[in-house]
Amino acid sequence: MTRKQTTVEEKLKVLALAEIIGNISEACRLVGIARSSFYLMKADFEKHGLKALEPRPRRKPQMPNQASEELVQKVLDLTREFPSYSYNRMAALLVSQGMQISGGGVRKIWERHGLQTKLKRFLWVENEASAGRGRMSDRSKKLLRELRQRARYEDNNSPEI
Repeated sequence: MTRKQTTVEEKLKVLALAEIIGNISEACRLVGIARSSFYLMKADFEKHGLKALEPRPRRKPQMPNQASEELVQKVLDLTREFPSYSYNRMAALLVSQGMQISGGGVRKIWERHGLQTKLKRFLWVENEASAGRGRMSDRSKKLLRELRQRARYEDNNSPEI
């Protein structure tokens, strides 16, 4: 049985128990829910039927201080152009272009897109270039090779635990 079916059955059992006992307070106490929750559940069930007892999907919250889509796109565009920049340097570049963002804001955008490390940013730029969204300079290709070699070296020489 799925979680959805279990939840609906549990709610139906609570409604049935209250009907059998004839005392809503006692039924709620036995099941361990608040009476206000019971009344809301009962009203929804009477108004909308079984569909109202199913768990509702939650939407991902939109944080009030989250960067706008325009700013996110600008950060990603500049990351394509300058993947080796630190988040503070990127923020300073954006501020000089009239945008309002801190180094932490750039870092958070990079985290949401999986671009926390320089290697990840270079790999992303390589994928973007192969997909036709921008190009990768010869210098960037050379730096990517060096970063890959360094990552391989660190993986091979890491101490065994």
